[in-house]
Amino acid sequence: MKNVLIITIGTREVQFRTHELKKSGFIFNENGKNYIKHPDIAEELFLVEKNANFPGFMCCTEPRIAGQKILEYWKYFHKAIETPLITLTIEHILINNPIDIFILIYTDQSDLDMSNPQHLRNFSRDTVYFKTIIRKHLPYFELEEYPEGDFDIAVSQRATDIDFQYKQFAVECKSLFENQETINQIFLLPQGGIDQINHALTLQLIQAFGTKVKLWQQSEGKEPNELIFPHLFIEDLNKQKIIKHLHDYDFGFIDKTITQNKILFHLAQYANGRLQLKHDIVKCNLDFLNDKIDDSFYRLIHSDVENLSDKIKIQDLYVSAKIALLHKDYGDFLWRLFTLSENLILVALNINLSALKKVFNPMISIEKENNSWVKFLETISPELPNYLRRNNIQLNNPNRRAYYFMLKFILKENEALLKRYEKIYSNLEKLTRKRNALAHDLRPVKKEDIVILLGPDYGIDGLLVDLDELIGISGYGIFEILRERMLQYLDYDLINHE
Repeated sequence: MKNVLIITIGTREVQFRTHELKKSGFIFNENGKNYIKHPDIAEELFLVEKNANFPGFMCCTEPRIAGQKILEYWKYFHKAIETPLITLTIEHILINNPIDIFILIYTDQSDLDMSNPQHLRNFSRDTVYFKTIIRKHLPYFELEEYPEGDFDIAVSQRATDIDFQYKQFAVECKSLFENQETINQIFLLPQGGIDQINHALTLQLIQAFGTKVKLWQQSEGKEPNELIFPHLFIEDLNKQKIIKHLHDYDFGFIDKTITQNKILFHLAQYANGRLQLKHDIVKCNLDFLNDKIDDSFYRLIHSDVENLSDKIKIQDLYVSAKIALLHKDYGDFLWRLFTLSENLILVALNINLSALKKVFNPMISIEKENNSWVKFLETISPELPNYLRRNNIQLNNPNRRAYYFMLKFILKENEALLKRYEKIYSNLEKLTRKRNALAHDLRPVKKEDIVILLGPDYGIDGLLVDLDELIGISGYGIFEILRERMLQYLDYDLINHE
């Protein structure tokens, strides 16, 4: 796992100690900015100016021009060079964190119009040569294990366009992004140069590496310090993700990668487990939540699992179908309705699925009768097997059509309830047949397919109204309560709640 240090270079990253310049024979006007000169060099070199914030130091007015001359006359300058805005930070980081890769971000603008005075000034302030000076000056870059600038990044165009720079760093940092699993930490010092570059780079790295990014700041004359901005930024991003997942009832996506709020996590996993009909695995979530949420709310969510009935399973299945519809996943919606249609009748018949599994025998052909199934039917009513035979129901094994006629037999004295079941069953059967046909066509299900089958006057809304009434649920049932409670915990910011 590698540690990476990234530094953006500005116009003040390379400075001079005034007394060292004098010791090296340089001449300049200390009262203002002027060309620096040296007796051994015939030409005037470049403009310098006093650092008003850092006494005893001088800065280069035009870094491109100055940098080129410094490298050309390195033997005269190297003793006076200082990097006060980055040296302390590097040394501080290196105390506990060996650096494997140094990356310097510098400007070398090629898209400027030199006939424009402002563009010419911007060009003269490029830090392209400062990058080389820093690598020559700082001993850390001389070690063999540190690449010689292979990873350095030049900003060559649209330096003040943050939209462009954000996209560009996605390209420029591609080698880092493609090898994320090999990166341990990224130490970032983005204070030099142009704000748009620094902000774009910071956001791109945080998006890719999250809290692996350690953001540093060093002011002139002060100790370096690590900022918590990446954590705050990621926390806020994750909060927005959680709100979106809660809005969509996507409880399963609220995992430990986006929240450290343990109450929120366990409530989300509890809700997701129920919607996935994995009621047996949510008990561990309930064990954690016991004594960490208010008693009345705990009793509500605990009771449904502790006293798990087929009705609750049906309600959870039905809500999961509604959520699939909310997501416009019409194929999943149909699949869940298909499962619902069969189990809905079994609940009405008060028949447990486990009892049916005992009599099911896949080895019996459709032409023969299953004696165990016939005996089971006789326990409901001695007349039931013959009633099914008269309605051309094969008695080889339990099936959905048999369940429906069993319900008609049992509800023959309750005409109103029977009509409600018949209406729902007939519409669910239409959707079931369509689902099977679409599966063979290998194409996604569209909302229009469902509406055509159910008829425009009834449609999906009509079906849901009937199912709501029959199943005894409105909206998203208890999952609306769970969602609202999780939003409350998110607002209360109980990140450290144990």
